[in-house]
Amino acid sequence: MKPVEISASLGVRNDLPPDRFKPGDLLAGNNIEIDETGKACRRLGAVRKIAGKCHSLWSSEGDSYFVQNGWLCRFSDGGLTPIKQVAGTRLCYQRVNNEVFWSDGTETGVLKGASPRLAGIDPSATPEVGLCLGSVPAGSYLYCVTYVRDDGHESGASPVQRVEVGANSGLAFSLVASSNPAVSHIKVYVSERGGELPFLAATVPNQTKSLMLSEIPTRGVPVRTLHMGPAPSGRVLGYYNGRLYVAQGQWLWYSQPYEFELFDRVGGYLGCPGVVTLFAPVSDGVFVGSDREIVFLQGSDPAEFTRMKAANYGAVLGTAVEVPGYYVGDGTTQGPIWMWASERGICMGTSGGQFKELTAGRYVLPAACSGASLFKVRGGTPHLITALRG
Repeated sequence: MKPVEISASLGVRNDLPPDRFKPGDLLAGNNIEIDETGKACRRLGAVRKIAGKCHSLWSSEGDSYFVQNGWLCRFSDGGLTPIKQVAGTRLCYQRVNNEVFWSDGTETGVLKGASPRLAGIDPSATPEVGLCLGSVPAGSYLYCVTYVRDDGHESGASPVQRVEVGANSGLAFSLVASSNPAVSHIKVYVSERGGELPFLAATVPNQTKSLMLSEIPTRGVPVRTLHMGPAPSGRVLGYYNGRLYVAQGQWLWYSQPYEFELFDRVGGYLGCPGVVTLFAPVSDGVFVGSDREIVFLQGSDPAEFTRMKAANYGAVLGTAVEVPGYYVGDGTTQGPIWMWASERGICMGTSGGQFKELTAGRYVLPAACSGASLFKVRGGTPHLITALRG
């Protein structure tokens, strides 16, 4: 990647005196930072911490992760901790509460410190059902099963099937244990005779191979995870108003409210006109960018989003960064502000769908398909550093 640094372009004064330079630095343009007023200061040095082929560095609230030689690693004061192998060449991350979601376009996982798990549980195949002796009223019944993790998270349901029960019969299930080591139980759901919705009939340990129901319990809790599954893989992750969002190609998937590992695989997505490259949430909506355009989805929930076009050009994948509002303009801006790179330079999005081109006409950025950004403050002066990949 070739770094392109935009310094002090946020409308904040730079009152720092220039540091001492080595002879020739100013003439050669080496190791200096020049702000939009023309003031120059010495660039700070760097110390190599980790050698080797690394990518996808990310840090938040004391957690730092990156990929080294195909391994997702955690970096802390205690040193480097390899966590698991990953297949993708670029990872994206999103913190939700005290956990970090990640995806490499092939799989999606969750990190808590250096402890990983898959983001969600794959549903079971529909179990085989036969008949046994019992007192289930003769008729037609629907059934399905789910897996339950040791922390209470329930998977999506298996495809619902129908079984015909004759007189003096019960149901004999042949269950399939989940291969996920965190799964502790299997829930079996059966409808009332002729019913259209299965209700909880039994909960058994994960390794249970067979279950016989000689009678169906009185109506229990209805199955609520029909057509649902774990988090899809993607290359952009985001969080907004109690939901996790995953961008997969032109589709922007969203989780169930406050259930970040459970996604409606039938209708839980928004379609975009191009490949999604940006997800930037503010107080009253979300800026969503693709390789074709940037839009603002105003509202608090996907069911009520109002679409407003912000730009007729796209955003560069991976370059979005959140900036405290008080660093912009006169310092009175409230709430989150996002900046990202585009074909017209650095752009900014704020609440209400306000969109601004910050560097158009002053900086010409090279064409890029992806990148990364870092917002830093040096001596009270904000800097946005963006590395672009063509």
